[in-house]
Amino acid sequence: MLETVDAVALTAGGMAFPFGEAIQRGGLEGFEPFMGNVAMQHTIPADFAGTPALALPCGFTENGIPLGMQFVGRLRSEAMLCRLGYAYEGATNWHERQPEV
Repeated sequence: MLETVDAVALTAGGMAFPFGEAIQRGGLEGFEPFMGNVAMQHTIPADFAGTPALALPCGFTENGIPLGMQFVGRLRSEAMLCRLGYAYEGATNWHERQPEV
């Protein structure tokens, strides 16, 4: 499929999910429940295939939770993905917004 297009845009499959204090500091306690998360099901294939991918913010839920998307390209298309991401950020302002903490 990637032979006929420059990149594929994928959603993360859902909104961000919370991490506890241990995970934020490098521990894996409590991480296992998230391995089946729908968002990870969308990102892992690019990792296993060895294709480059670029993640970008693309909005917020009604509750202010950030949403993300990723562009996946062909092998060795990192420069093109960076140009695509730069163009996307120039056309939107999602990268300038911050979630409430």
